Amino acid sequence: MLTGRLDAGSSAAYLFAAFALASPLGLLLALIPRAVYDFYVHAPRVWGWSPLTDQQVAGVTMAAEEAVVFFGAFAFYVTRFMRRDATALDLKHARWTR
Repeated sequence: MLTGRLDAGSSAAYLFAAFALASPLGLLLALIPRAVYDFYVHAPRVWGWSPLTDQQVAGVTMAAEEAVVFFGAFAFYVTRFMRRDATALDLKHARWTR
């Protein structure tokens, strides 16, 4: 029966796939050797950074933030999945040892 909620293992797999699809964007922004958006080439320099430096710092910040958030959520769901799996194994073992 579908309840609209994913179990812990499916949630962990979904988060891993989302990270794998979202993380290249920040890395690309950090590694592209020229400014991508023309608007920022002519924008005022608040911190004095060049458009390329600004883009690279933004890309690294974006990739790091995604990694921390996705890793935290992924670790939470993997832990729940492993705990549930261990509990199921304990119950199965308990039934056979009576």
